[in-house]
Amino acid sequence: MSRETEDLTVVTHADGRRSVALGGRFTHVSVAVKGADGKTGIRCFQTCRRF
Repeated sequence: MSRETEDLTVVTHADGRRSVALGGRFTHVSVAVKGADGKTGIRCFQTCRRF
């Protein structure tokens, strides 16, 4: 889950749209976690190292 931007390329399409192929970067991980009250919730992390 890299956050490097150095070699990302912006592509301008014929209709004026611009896009960037992220190549798996800038992703988030959603994890089900059990709280102190026993209830399950969803947490979102920017890195796998957090859990």
